[in-house]
Parts: sequence; structure tokens; C-alpha cells
Amino acid sequence: MHMTSRFSLAALTALSLACLPACENTASKDPAQADAAGGAPMGGAPAPDGGGLGGTPVGGTAMTTDAGVDAAVVDAAPVEPACITDRMWTGGNRESPLMHPGGECIDCHTRRGGPPFDIAGTVYAGFHQVLDCNGESGATVEITGADGQTFTLTSNAAGNFYLPVGRGLQTPYTARVVVDGVERVMFSPQTNGDCNSCHTQDGANGAPGRIHAP
Repeated sequence: MHMTSRFSLAALTALSLACLPACENTASKDPAQADAAGGAPMGGAPAPDGGGLGGTPVGGTAMTTDAGVDAAVVDAAPVEPACITDRMWTGGNRESPLMHPGGECIDCHTRRGGPPFDIAGTVYAGFHQVLDCNGESGATVEITGADGQTFTLTSNAAGNFYLPVGRGLQTPYTARVVVDGVERVMFSPQTNGDCNSCHTQDGANGAPGRIHAP
């Protein structure tokens, strides 16, 4: 999938939502930890004022028109820190909306009986962030279904975003990430919502790495 942004790099091929490292167990729950961290309940209700699944378009965004992308552009960039935020998830497999940023949420939840999602992923400020490194909070992620319905999600304190099943998402869908009026767009329609399965630390299936905030 291809995304444009104010950056001229291989990230523009990305936001193909889909692939993550296996987790061991999401069965144990620690609601207190999630509450203390300020996360919304796993699979919870939409956040108010368009912060969750309101489907409200983000207007007035700026977007560059870079076309194709070459992975060499990303490889040639300065070496980034393994964890730009310098904050790691240390809660193991205790259930929380902040758990395992960068991990394959849908795959793990399917195997371990966690809350089901149609869309799930993590927004980062770098392409090659390690698993469990906290990503960027407050990024707007817009998912537009085949029927034109748009779901507006917001990345939480760990950078994670998710759309619970049953909200009416029709595939294939497209997506864009918006931060401070600048956006990165996924032009290629997708059917797999497990974003981090392709947006791994090194990238898979044509993705240049993590979902990168614009």
C-alpha cells in the first residue's frame, strides 16, 4: 500500500494493514493497570468528540504528492533509536489497551481469546521501532470502508489504535494517519486489518517498517 506524507520516503508504500510477533497469553486481565495508564477499555466504546469511532472526516489537512517510494530512501536515512519514546511496555501479557505496541494484535487475540478487532495497529515516530516500544499518542487514524463509511480512531498512550468488530466496517478499506493537519495516506485498498503484521520493525509484504506518523 502507498501513503503520501511530508516526508519523501519509502513509508509512502505503507499502511497496508496486516502482520506481528507472537504473544504468549492475553487471558489474564489487569483492569486497574489499564485505568491507571489512562487507556480506554479493550474493545471499548468510541471516545467522545470524534476520538473513537465517530466517523468524522478530518478537514483542512495538508498532503504532499510524492508518488512511488524506494526502500533505499528509508535505508539511507540516519539510524534511528530503537525506541524513540524511550518507553517500553513492561506489563507482559496482562490485558490492557496499552499492551504490546507494535505486536500483531488481531492474530494474538484470535489465538489467545482476546477481544476481537476488525482493525488494530500502532503509530510510531520511526520506521524501525522495536516490539513493545511505546508509539505516538494522539494521532488520528481514519479508516474508510468500501461503502464510504469512515471510522475515526485515535492512538492511545502506547500508540495503539483499534476498531472492535461489529461496527460495520466494509472491506476493502483505505486509511490515513493525520497529525497536526498533515497526513499520510494509504492508497491501496486492504482487506486485512492486522496492521502490524506487515508494519513490523523491518517491514513485510512491501511495507517499509512501522506505521509512521506524518
